[in-house]
Amino acid sequence: MTKNIIRDVRKVIMLYALFTTQSYAAPIFFTDESSFQTALALASNTLATESFETVFTETPSVNFSGFSATVIGGGNLLSVPSAIYNAIPTDGVRTIGIVDNQFNGNILTFQFNRPINLFAIDILGALDVFSGGTLSLSIENSASQIILTAPQPREQRRFGGLIDDAQAFSRVTITSTQTGDGIQFDRLQFGEFSNNSGSNIPEPGTISLVFLGLVGLGLSKRMSTLKRNQ
Repeated sequence: MTKNIIRDVRKVIMLYALFTTQSYAAPIFFTDESSFQTALALASNTLATESFETVFTETPSVNFSGFSATVIGGGNLLSVPSAIYNAIPTDGVRTIGIVDNQFNGNILTFQFNRPINLFAIDILGALDVFSGGTLSLSIENSASQIILTAPQPREQRRFGGLIDDAQAFSRVTITSTQTGDGIQFDRLQFGEFSNNSGSNIPEPGTISLVFLGLVGLGLSKRMSTLKRNQ
């Protein structure tokens, strides 16, 4: 009886790990940076990083190396000293945000000078003083996903990213449903992802499932050994 139960559990673990690591429809969104980095390691990629260290005056649109950032909805962008948010780890000494740190229904759009298929950004202090609201990441082909839901812990860095190895995109939009939220952004990463290995990009969370599969295989080997020794 015990052997049969163990055998059935082993089969469930291996099948679950197998079917949840098959290919997924692109794009794939990430809220965990370690999962994003694991996906990058599967293939060659060209990655550029913008730390938003350039100081600029209030303006609705700013040009950076390789892209522009624009507020849609009447707001202005502001270069923000990260020293104001000592509890938030940032890249460098400045971030960007919307004037008065109020999202107020504005939409922040990043328009890239060339097609890309990977994007990531640090999100600072979002949805940490509200009981409701969401923050979404989207690209021009209408693919969109909620990456943050209120409430969030106070003054913490959050991560949002996506990889689309099937179709390139040139525009990324960040939208908040919570007006009056103070949000800054830092360490924007973008570039090309070339998956020539034939490996599927793992959906966030499936790495742990692969581990479960390996545990199942190890259990299978152990049971076979015990059976031969009986």
